[in-house]
Amino acid sequence: MYDNTCKTNYYNRPLLIFVVPDNNLKTRIMAQAVVNNKTQFSYEWVFKCIKKATSMLPRVFITDGDLAVNSAVMIQFSNSFHIHCIWHIWVDC
Repeated sequence: MYDNTCKTNYYNRPLLIFVVPDNNLKTRIMAQAVVNNKTQFSYEWVFKCIKKATSMLPRVFITDGDLAVNSAVMIQFSNSFHIHCIWHIWVDC
């Protein structure tokens, strides 16, 4: 699952957080990244770095309804099942 903090940190930059369930069904932070903006290019760069660092591809990718994220997921994780979190879509409205 991916989410960002909507520029609430000290640097006023998006903090991207990636979490995964472990074998005990506990949520663990797998990766974090601070980027300058929320563009498709930024998301693709982070996704490439995660793929390189972990050598793993997610089976399922959960995001909000951000179009830039959607496009980056389709390019970088084309074989993953991409779904939207209804709670995040509802909160963003």
